[in-house]
Amino acid sequence: KCRQAFELSYFKEMTYKEIAEAMHISSRTVEEHVQKATKFLREDLKEVLFCLLFLASLIPSCRLFLESVKNKMQKRHFFSF
Repeated sequence: KCRQAFELSYFKEMTYKEIAEAMHISSRTVEEHVQKATKFLREDLKEVLFCLLFLASLIPSCRLFLESVKNKMQKRHFFSF
């Protein structure tokens, strides 16, 4: 359920209310599921992500893309840079 709520929130850009209706659970439960999934991903992927971002930053054509990814992740409070 955490994964499903996370995917609907981040990839389908659905609101917690929309997800709650689709999954037949409360908005608060959706929020908890998304927070739990985000925490899991943050802990699991942090080192890998920073290595990839560093390597990609060495390639000039990737810099604009990386900046947009960084901005989107900061906006959603996924990672703090």
